Amino acid sequence: MKKLILISALLLFASNGWADEDFEIKTNFSLYFKYLSDISEDLHRCAEMYTAINGYLFQNPESLFKTATSEEWLKSAGDATIWAVGIEAIIGKPNKVDSFQERFNRISFYQEILGKGEKGDQHSKDLIKFDLKVCVDIVNNNMELLSEIH
Repeated sequence: MKKLILISALLLFASNGWADEDFEIKTNFSLYFKYLSDISEDLHRCAEMYTAINGYLFQNPESLFKTATSEEWLKSAGDATIWAVGIEAIIGKPNKVDSFQERFNRISFYQEILGKGEKGDQHSKDLIKFDLKVCVDIVNNNMELLSEIH
């Protein structure tokens, strides 16, 4: 009997559209929050990759990965960090400051991959190219939002 009453109540709310609309709003908000949260995490990763590339190029100035100046890589890293923190502020996500060791590990990982790519490892080259494309796509696909932050 309780199930029947509960089902009847749900059908009543659903039939007038109130439940559907409320559910849709909550679902859309949850999806948008998750989307922005993922973007902020990706932008942090991009910033660390740009920092790694800059460091690698400092040690290897003749690298085949030298596609921009040191200043451009550092500016890109700074922009990505500002955007990531700005998005976190918009969605009310607590600032998660990664430990120095976590950031160092990610930067070291990218520098190691760059070194392997420099020595001809195609998988490493592909990984760097793919991650760079992801970072560029994040910026291009979210320019309206990012321009409001920076």
